[in-house]
Amino acid sequence: MSDAFIKIGASDQIAKEFTEMNVAMHNGSLFEDYFRNRPDILGRVKIKDFAAEFAIKYNEQ
Repeated sequence: MSDAFIKIGASDQIAKEFTEMNVAMHNGSLFEDYFRNRPDILGRVKIKDFAAEFAIKYNEQ
């Protein structure tokens, strides 16, 4: 997989790290901590509501 990234112009480091991440996603190790510590209830804030509030605060500066 990292060879494919290098062929499209990614650096050796990016290709290596992306490949490691992909392997971790597929073998489950990337998500181990999340599943061990999964919250009982996920937040109820919708992204569009967060974005609207964030835009207001961001533009106040």
